[in-house]
Formats: sequence, structure tokens, C-alpha cells
Amino acid sequence: MKNKKIFILTSLLLTSCNTNKLDVSIYAYNLEDTFIASLVSSIELEMKEKNYKYTIFDSKNSQIEQNRQLINDIENDNSSVFVLNMVDRLAASSIISKVKKTNKPIIFFNREPLLSDLNLYEQCYYVGTNPYLEGTLQAEMTASLFGDPQNLNKEYDKNGDNKIQLVLLKGEIAHQDSELRSNAYLETLKEKGYEVEVLTSRYCSWKKEKGYEEMKNVYQEFSSQIEMISSNNDDMALGAIEFLKTQNVFNNNYLPIIGVDGTTNGKKAIEEGFLYGTVINDNVQQAKMISYFVNCFVNNKKIDISLSSNHCIYIDGKILTKKSL
Repeated sequence: MKNKKIFILTSLLLTSCNTNKLDVSIYAYNLEDTFIASLVSSIELEMKEKNYKYTIFDSKNSQIEQNRQLINDIENDNSSVFVLNMVDRLAASSIISKVKKTNKPIIFFNREPLLSDLNLYEQCYYVGTNPYLEGTLQAEMTASLFGDPQNLNKEYDKNGDNKIQLVLLKGEIAHQDSELRSNAYLETLKEKGYEVEVLTSRYCSWKKEKGYEEMKNVYQEFSSQIEMISSNNDDMALGAIEFLKTQNVFNNNYLPIIGVDGTTNGKKAIEEGFLYGTVINDNVQQAKMISYFVNCFVNNKKIDISLSSNHCIYIDGKILTKKSL
């Protein structure tokens, strides 16, 4: 439908044009998050393609608001399927208990509830990325730059101590992807024989502006000691890049920076030579998998794919550098 209107309610509710009873409710923790916005857009395209009626809720990073939206949705019996990106994944148990009473399926995405919570309800599923693989692929990119762990590339091992002096920009406290990406990155480098000195790690909540602020603080403390920056997502890496530009860092030497997601702006930074590489977090394939589940539930079809014992499916990422662009 042309010129689709966006109706703004107190919860910033985005709806499809169909005003009949809604089939699918899609909850985003915060549509200001670049990756989440792209993922929700991909889910929306899938819903349109299959002609499903749907509603998109923006919880604006408030679990209280998300709870209110969900309770109102449940009480008014608006949905056949709940597609949910939790604000606080540790709050999932109460949400699952409420949805369970409706006997309707719930598909979590991006923020994975605890296994004990997922096991509370048979019709509970999770679609997400493979954060351990993403961290491993970031380590592969780092290894390709620094070379032989016993004789590091002197272009990047600036002080010649045969160690990688690293700054780690982490996403959000308690988010599974933050910890698993970071741990996998460091573990893989160690397994490959690299000696890594983590100068500091900073939580930046997935935000570009926080990446800028924390990089400013980090640079004041460590400046020329930094040989590598690994970020849990592209936005935080882009924030760090914006600050480093103010210090003319890229005019004097090359400081490798890697991210995760493969956002449009991340790809642009790779093309311009500021971001060495990223790991594609495939929002299109995740959206297609969510759509597959929705289709099964709406049409009462058997789920005919291999799932883990806790009803989870993880979409693998892949390395993206200037060469692969």
C-alpha cells in the first residue's frame, strides 16, 4: 500500500495499514539501535511479503514500557504470535509465563533468554546470531594482520614486544553477545599462539556516541600504546573512529579496528579505510527464519528444520573486509 501512515501512540506503535485483528506482534527493545532497526525492517518485509497483519512496538529501552505493551496486547487478544526482542533478557520468565497462559507461540530474537526460562514453555523459540563464531572470525581477521604469533608484523606490533596491545569495546552488560563475542575473540587468539595484553575493556551499550566517549577516555590514558581495537559491533567502532579522527590518528599511521554487524555505515567505513573489517550479522537470514516460524504457527504447519534441544537456531556470520567488498 502506498504512502503507509505511521500512527504514533504513547508507546510509539508502528502498525501496518490493516486495522483488523492483528496476527503478529513484533517487539523491539529500541529502534534507535542501528542493527535492531535493520533487523526489524527485514522482519517487516517478510511479513508484507506473506501478507500477514502485524504490529511493531518500540519499547525505547524500557522494560517497564515493554511489559505494559505486552500486557495490553495480551489482554486485548490482539496477537496470534509474539515476536520479541527483550529489553532485559533476564526478565523473560515473567513474559513467558504471561504468554503461556494464552497458549500462543513466542519467538525471541537477538536477546537470548536464559535456558531455564526458555524451558518454561514448549511453544517458546529463539532466533539469533552465533556470537562465538563472530568472535572467532574477529580473531581470524586480527591474525591475518599480525601474522606469525612468534614474529608479529612490525607494521602493527609498533613497540616490537611481540604482544598485541588491545582495546576491547563491549556491547551491553549481561547481553549474551557481548560476553560470548569477547570471550571467543580472546580465547581464539590465545589458541593460535598470540600473546594479548588487554589494555582496557569498556562497555558502550552498542551505541556510536558511547564508543566516541569511551574512546576519548581510553586514548587519554593509553594513546600510542594501542595496537588494535576490537568492537562488539560496528556502531561502537564507528564512534571510536570519529574520535580518533579528531586526533589525526589515521593521518600518522594505521590503527586496525574491527567490528560486527556489517551495517551500511560499517561497510562505508571499510571502503574508506577506517574500519579494517567486520563480521556480517545477517539480519536478512534471521528475519527469514523468524518468518518461517511465524508461517508454521499461523498455518498450523510442522516445524521441519533442525533445532537445538532448547528450541534455538543460530545464524552464522562471515568476514567482510575491503577485499571481499
